[in-house]
Amino acid sequence: MTENRLLDGLFQTHFLQLQNKQQESFARVKELVNAAEKRDTLECAVWAWLVTEHALRFRDDTILKECEAFLSHTMELIKSNWNIPQDHFYLSISKDIFTSHLAIYYAALMNLRNLGIQPIIQQTATAIRDHIFENHLRGGMVLCSPKHPFASTDLLLSVLPFGLFSPEDLVMVEAVKEMEEMLVSGTGVESFSQSGKHSDLASNLLAWYFLEKGDHAKFKNYLRKNKEQAAVLDVLSYYAALVQETELNHHPLGNENKYEPQEFERSPRFPTSLEEVMIHFTAPYHQDAMAYIEVESLVELKKVNASFVPGNKPYWEANIGSFPSHEEVSYTIHWINGDKRLTSETYRFFPLEEKSLRSFHGVQIKENLYRWEAESLKGFSFLFDKDKKQLIFTQEAPSVSGDRVTVAVNDVFADSGIPSFTLNSRLAPIVVKMDKEGTVQELSLHFHSLELEQFFGMGERYHTLEYRGEILDCYVYNQYRDQGARTYMPIPFFISSLEYGLHVDTSTYTRYDFARTEKDVLSVSIGMLKDQEVPLQFYTGSPKEVVSQFTQETGPAEMLPVWAFGPWMSSNNWDRDEVVREQIKRTTDLKIPSTVFVLEQWSDETTYYIFNDAIYEPTDGEGALKYEDYVFPEWGRWPDPKGLVQHINEHGMELILWQIPIMKYLNRRFHPQKDLDEDFMLKEKYFIKDGENLPYRMPEGWFKESLLMDFSNKKAAEWWFKKRQYLLDIGVAGFKTDGGEMVFGDSIQFADGRTGSEMRNEYPNDYIQAYYEFAQAHRPNDAMTFSRAGYTGAQKFPSHWAGDERSTFDAFKRSLIAGLSSGMSGIFMWGWDLAGFNGEIPTAELFIRSAQMAAFCPIMQYHAESKAEFNQDRTPWNIAERTGDERAISGYRFYANIRMNLLPYIVEQARMSSEQGIPLMRAMLLEYPHDPNITKLYDQYFFGDNLLVAPVIEEGGNERSVYLPHGKWVGLFDKKVYEGAQTIHQKAALLEIPVYQRNNSCVITNVAKENKKLGSFVGNSTTDYQHACIHITCDGSFFYEGRDHLKDKWQVGVKVTGEDVFISVDSKQEEYTIIFTNTSRQKWNILSKDNDVSVEPDGTVCFSESR
Repeated sequence: MTENRLLDGLFQTHFLQLQNKQQESFARVKELVNAAEKRDTLECAVWAWLVTEHALRFRDDTILKECEAFLSHTMELIKSNWNIPQDHFYLSISKDIFTSHLAIYYAALMNLRNLGIQPIIQQTATAIRDHIFENHLRGGMVLCSPKHPFASTDLLLSVLPFGLFSPEDLVMVEAVKEMEEMLVSGTGVESFSQSGKHSDLASNLLAWYFLEKGDHAKFKNYLRKNKEQAAVLDVLSYYAALVQETELNHHPLGNENKYEPQEFERSPRFPTSLEEVMIHFTAPYHQDAMAYIEVESLVELKKVNASFVPGNKPYWEANIGSFPSHEEVSYTIHWINGDKRLTSETYRFFPLEEKSLRSFHGVQIKENLYRWEAESLKGFSFLFDKDKKQLIFTQEAPSVSGDRVTVAVNDVFADSGIPSFTLNSRLAPIVVKMDKEGTVQELSLHFHSLELEQFFGMGERYHTLEYRGEILDCYVYNQYRDQGARTYMPIPFFISSLEYGLHVDTSTYTRYDFARTEKDVLSVSIGMLKDQEVPLQFYTGSPKEVVSQFTQETGPAEMLPVWAFGPWMSSNNWDRDEVVREQIKRTTDLKIPSTVFVLEQWSDETTYYIFNDAIYEPTDGEGALKYEDYVFPEWGRWPDPKGLVQHINEHGMELILWQIPIMKYLNRRFHPQKDLDEDFMLKEKYFIKDGENLPYRMPEGWFKESLLMDFSNKKAAEWWFKKRQYLLDIGVAGFKTDGGEMVFGDSIQFADGRTGSEMRNEYPNDYIQAYYEFAQAHRPNDAMTFSRAGYTGAQKFPSHWAGDERSTFDAFKRSLIAGLSSGMSGIFMWGWDLAGFNGEIPTAELFIRSAQMAAFCPIMQYHAESKAEFNQDRTPWNIAERTGDERAISGYRFYANIRMNLLPYIVEQARMSSEQGIPLMRAMLLEYPHDPNITKLYDQYFFGDNLLVAPVIEEGGNERSVYLPHGKWVGLFDKKVYEGAQTIHQKAALLEIPVYQRNNSCVITNVAKENKKLGSFVGNSTTDYQHACIHITCDGSFFYEGRDHLKDKWQVGVKVTGEDVFISVDSKQEEYTIIFTNTSRQKWNILSKDNDVSVEPDGTVCFSESR
């Protein structure tokens, strides 16, 4: 067998299939099958893949009947021989089990499985995939084979056409990086590092990979390295034609990604008359080539030479200058190399006019209602409601009655406690950008800002807690790791240290310059839509009051079920029933509590609603299968989903399943049910429309080319959730609603009339709300979502987590900041992947320190990303096994136990947080806004009203400084009394975290009856007490009333009379223990229902009582 025979047969026949030449494909496949070497497993697998591709593509069962015996023979061959070392089918390297061979076997079996032929072959396919993840990964990348631990270009066949990996799979991305570093040179592309010669096939496979990824520059680059015609080139040409790619490529707006412009865009995309315009485009590079832009405007016709910019993504660029506003500018790109000429279409734009508004006429409509009109811009006005503290801008001409009076804007603002417009001579109070129709496209407001003013909030931010000197924007974005100022969850709301807050009530893009450009100016820029009114809602009061007002107005913040407040366990690696049961057994045997189990790798990774290995008769796409319609074979990865849910529940946990809002693009592969679902989705127009009324496919990033579900279409949403109803029927308690940062392009259209301009930010809320309401309808007040992205009002659909972070101490700090900034933006039910989820596993130190902080966080969860060379699970037992440090188990267990001990307090405080609109995990500023020592503190915070938490976030740290505000504080664990208004240096060994209870407060806990200590094991139950323990700190009389996790009322009265302290407790609990810390300066006698004990100053006593 030669390289050409197998590969040429593969690509020539596949090309016929791509061209929809059904008869020719049928004949060619039969010819190959009849001539096959029946003892050659790999050859039979390749031809079997072609047979099944024909059947799937043309929905033609005839070929399956004609080749039935051959397919049965091939399945047996693969089953028997897949794990036997063989010669590589075209590389000259020694025998081994090669990844590319396994990909071919896997693809053939999966196609057969999807066609319903012997579903049991899934066992072999699963074994192949498991083998790859166990033996073919190293250094975060996939290898040629175990004996050949390098990246070779044949690996690309496992992406296309065989689909074992997607182009975005991280192990493949890393492998391709190594290919480009080690195999690509100026002389060509090698197949593997020892080959010593150029391979056309290697360069073609790289070209194919990058074409599928959408990197057209690299596609062209590798395609040019071909020296001879090859069969694969026909396939490449076919796919290249589908994307209508030209040699000269320029798209003025690109994908409209505000953070990652493409190398063929115009910049700015929408220039003003004051801005010079850069034209970027891609075209071939040759030392003799030249390019220029032909530019025509009202005042001139000119040619501007373009220069070539080399690099990883080379491009050409030209500065064509600036132009008068509203006048048409057209430009055409020309590229010349000898006799070869390329010419683009002609592009046009109309520069926006930037207009400064400095003077306004005021009209007082009512006593506290004012309207101002801009003197220099007809129709532009703004309304201020002094009672509501609301400022509304409109582009419509005012129609009001009333005498025109001189009303100074800043006088009214100042009297209302909100910032005045700037008097800075360099800036007008209001600046607008208008198109040629006179519509305002962008509104910029400039307010005066005192030098001492500080700013907080703005959604989930990772880089800093306070923003003076920063420029931030609100643009929902999926930034994988190292987020900086970018975020999955921006909120157009900030809190000022000057006791006001501002919410820009819009879904469009906004930008905030917090005294960065001008040291005394706060600037807010707002993207405007035609006929849009933009309310700016101001709030006044303390920071805590401002947060509460904003949260209640945009919410309210919904409460989570009680079980959500226990420890969670999660990993992307748990992909079958036996693994889940093993993890549950490990946590149970080790007496490590958990109340939530998250499954990500449960579905077929295609429909995302069918369990892997389930057998079923595909529906027509419209219908929905019930649980009883599926067969879950004993040999499958999920032989009894309903029984597994029951098993999870019996161990005191609830199950949450991962979801994504897409109809997945399968990189040219087929899946009967998904294909039928997509056909129906397209037929019924349940899709989002792009600018040309065609189905919108995501142009870049995660799940590129997939369709995005439109949840604004209620009929479509009903169809979507009917397919997932059976999951709730078997006991699933909620969904991990991942993603949502997937809307690119201002002009895309949703069913309810909204466009991409709004839905870039609003889409996550639409998506998550739909899932939240779906689950709540089935389990009222006992279901939840767990989401990464969000926007204003996300608190109505709890909860959220901080997204993708590395396992480093720096990322730990960033996540802490993210939690506090989320809280100051109305997002209270928040958590993070403790100790990170990405990269090498955390050290035992990082894991324990993170667990300590997470125990005092709204959600406590560990999670790990996908499989790698070694077990990546962030379970305490895996961390202990991988690091050799058993403290990972004992340390995590202690704080997971504390989490369960504190459940009465946590749930009480969470309920109050939800009702009052105040964060559960709150920045120090909210409690002590006038203390200058705490405004920028990000490494300590309040957890509820009564606990101050100071996690150790420095690697190697065994002590830290803690600032204690005014008052007295008591160590939660050692009961030591501290005076406030000072910084203390607190020892904190690895298994310790500084936590302090506020003076004159009461914290109810649930502890083991035998020792009554924090850290004692009480199991997973969230519906009872083992033993109630009341932690009281006191130097004077106070009264506490609250409701615990059972919604039972507690009333604790502490009355000090001279040297006597009378304690009364009213509770449903038959027995309880009081731990009383005397923070006064005198000895006291404690008198209660059953006890009479004395306690020294700064001392603690413990005594038990019964009701």
